[in-house]
Amino acid sequence: MLPDPREVERKLDKVRLETRRILALSDGEMPAAARRDRVMQLTGQAEELEAKARELREHDDEQAAAALAGAKPLAGADHSAGHRGSRDPRRAANTEAWAQVRSILAGEFRGSITTSTGVGGGGYLIPNPLVEEYMDIARKADPILADSSFHDLSGGNNYMELPIKQTHGSVAWAGESEARGETTEPEFGDVTLACFDVYGYYWGTRLWFDTVPDSERIIMDELQDSVWEDAGVRFAVGDGSSKPQGLFTNTGEGGYLEQLSSTSNALDAQQFLNAVMKLKPRYLANAAWYMNGTTLAGLLALAMPNMTNTPLVTWQGSTAYILGHPVKIADSAPDVGDGAYPVALGDLSRAYAIGSHVPNVMWLQVDTFTSPQLVKWYGLARLGGTPYLSEACVLLKSDAT
Repeated sequence: MLPDPREVERKLDKVRLETRRILALSDGEMPAAARRDRVMQLTGQAEELEAKARELREHDDEQAAAALAGAKPLAGADHSAGHRGSRDPRRAANTEAWAQVRSILAGEFRGSITTSTGVGGGGYLIPNPLVEEYMDIARKADPILADSSFHDLSGGNNYMELPIKQTHGSVAWAGESEARGETTEPEFGDVTLACFDVYGYYWGTRLWFDTVPDSERIIMDELQDSVWEDAGVRFAVGDGSSKPQGLFTNTGEGGYLEQLSSTSNALDAQQFLNAVMKLKPRYLANAAWYMNGTTLAGLLALAMPNMTNTPLVTWQGSTAYILGHPVKIADSAPDVGDGAYPVALGDLSRAYAIGSHVPNVMWLQVDTFTSPQLVKWYGLARLGGTPYLSEACVLLKSDAT
């Protein structure tokens, strides 16, 4: 019987806490060489536990997918990426859906017609299995979208109020037989998570669709890639004006915790250690670093504080780690610069919220009367994003003030 991934993750948390404790020691409490050796040993343990936990989680996901597809999970099944793809329960449905799209283009299909698409005229809704496929691709490509708390607003308003605690409730102690009086209740405010439309609206000629192989897939890929890539930018650096407020823009009073650099226009190793110490343990357990690839490349030259020969960044396969926490590449994170906030450390399931009122909708319109030579494609996602618990994330500033 396979171990519970939660038990492995609890062991990983203990190793990370011990690593932070060792790094905080002074030379008088533990010599630098001994600290270095112990940190390297603990880093190796953390990487092994991280890999084991990830493997167990993937196994659980496969078992769940097989159950949903009505298949009997096979003990000891191959869990490679290729094998998972070959058993994807959506594969047959997607094949049928693509055939339906081609029949629409050929003028052979007359079902699923809509009367209002928001762009004028009727059209055909793209089959749902294909819509879900694009959503999965987007979440795998964007760590902010993948790791944030996700709220389904479909079927109701395009906004919701998320409760947020402003003051703690009080508790009291009493003997077993002593009377109990009331204690002060906690106070809650709210954060509004509002959704806005991000869309693409294209025309293509029938000649192009008739002559270019796999043309319908090409145009749908382009349309949805563009929609979701732009949504990813806003989840990172959006200004909140008819679009999400980005993770890296939640600064200043009421914003996330902040950790300054020791110099302007740069990040330093001590800053990363200080950021880890600033985040509370309940958020550190699921915390990761978020930055773009250029920023990560610049960090490869840094060493651990007070440990000249120990790199700040370690690797397990293609995944980078800093102080025991994985680095996730968010392409739209800001670059290092004077006054910029290029790095975030946090538990995004508590620090950032994403809402979906319309997760992914696509219309295909073939006008056989007024413009028979043209095909219209319209892709829409109605999404929102907002910072949530400010104490669950630390932003690192590449500036000393």
